[in-house]
Amino acid sequence: MSGQVLPLGFTFSFPCKQEGLAVGRLIHWSKGFKCAGVEGKDVVKLLQEAICRRRVRILFAVVRLCLPVITTSPKN
Repeated sequence: MSGQVLPLGFTFSFPCKQEGLAVGRLIHWSKGFKCAGVEGKDVVKLLQEAICRRRVRILFAVVRLCLPVITTSPKN
């Protein structure tokens, strides 16, 4: 797989404004998570930058940001 670019789907389970197939800005943290400097930023770009800082030797391209939809039904 040397030199091959692997497609990557990225599931991010926090409220985001999806602006494209692989672009989403974090609206706010939930579920008790907090990380300064992330709200309002593109989480795909932040993931790519973090992987580059770790010097991962696998070439990848985020091709899809998946934002799961969670619904609840009212209790009777």
